[in-house]
Amino acid sequence: MGLWVLEAVLTLVILYSLLPFFLSRVAGIGVMRSVRGSTSTALTFDDGPHPIYTPLVLDVLQKHGVRATFFVMGSQAELHPELIRRMHREGHGIGVHGYRHRPHWLMSPWKVRREAQRTAEVVERLTGVRPTLLRPPWGLLNLLDFVVLREFRIVLWSGMVGDWRKQSVARLSRRLQKSLRAGAVLVLHDSDETVGAEHGAPLVMVEALEKLLRETAASGMDWVRAEELERETGVDQGSRSGKLPWVTRVWLGWEHLFQRLFHVQTLRSDRDLLFVRLCRYKGREAIELDDGTVIQRGDQLMEIHLNNEQLLALHGQANSEMQLAKLLLKEMRRALRVVASHLNHPDHEAVKALYGISLINRGIGPLGFRKISMSRGLFALATKWYLRVLLRVLHPQGRERMKIRTDALVPQQVVLSRQELFARYL
Repeated sequence: MGLWVLEAVLTLVILYSLLPFFLSRVAGIGVMRSVRGSTSTALTFDDGPHPIYTPLVLDVLQKHGVRATFFVMGSQAELHPELIRRMHREGHGIGVHGYRHRPHWLMSPWKVRREAQRTAEVVERLTGVRPTLLRPPWGLLNLLDFVVLREFRIVLWSGMVGDWRKQSVARLSRRLQKSLRAGAVLVLHDSDETVGAEHGAPLVMVEALEKLLRETAASGMDWVRAEELERETGVDQGSRSGKLPWVTRVWLGWEHLFQRLFHVQTLRSDRDLLFVRLCRYKGREAIELDDGTVIQRGDQLMEIHLNNEQLLALHGQANSEMQLAKLLLKEMRRALRVVASHLNHPDHEAVKALYGISLINRGIGPLGFRKISMSRGLFALATKWYLRVLLRVLHPQGRERMKIRTDALVPQQVVLSRQELFARYL
């Protein structure tokens, strides 16, 4: 397996699974884990409904007048519709936990969406209300969840107490008490049928829950459904005025990580339109340019990357697509002058050309670049998939272009020789 294939596979693994884990579980981007400014605490339950444990949980909640949110599996909801109806009748929130308890890392984004929508349809058919909240099994997201699950608010947690394992009521109660704070989201489990759960563990959880609700009633703690945490602050946590949409912030976070992993560098500042990276040409076929430059496998190139954060800033300055195109052309020429100056250094004498891969590549000819079709293979397929997702997430008309111009959205290699770069921009 070639080095470029390993790089492509590594990039896809990081992009699809590890990056969203960091963004959601560590940074809290694109998800609700807790809510600042809230004076209440949300109680949530995963993996049900279960014919034995869920009724016990509902009985305890009803006894103490507490409303919670149940993230249910569609397959279980179909088996126990009376429990879904009871949850709804008693005022609890119902969210999606997938049709079956499968990690999103091991499913395609389209399968994730189908299973989420299937579960939502089951709940809507039983209650008349379609769920708007979703919690992925084990809290594991893939990156495209932020795109394909946009109809749902993704909810994780700030407190997890290991109640899927058997332990003493006293120990579980202590762990619950430590997790309590204003704005927290606690997660418990009303089933023992998922992977890793110990048989009978929810019975201990029910006892600890009874003890917790009895003790917090005396302190006046306010328990609410997960969706009510954000409502009481009066702020939409997913889209605050003056900030980029959270899905865009997620993607830009990935790009910053990508730059560190693959040594993509700024030239003057992070406001430049282009970033660069030294690399070797890995194509099997030589590239012959009009000025006589021949690029062969192993030759050194300077790979260029668009600064999408700056591209978004340019869009904010433009009043139309035509004005945006003019601004982009102007900034691109300015950036290429900076690249030419950077390349005109003894340390970069071996660099034969600038090289990049672009999905929207019409109009790049006047800048001096030559377009070259990519050879078919894993790398071309991965690049096409990556760039289409990038267009859909970051471009203001990305979704419409995906529908209308699909046949034209083919990634092309764009190459500008060192000689031509210096002649035009130095």
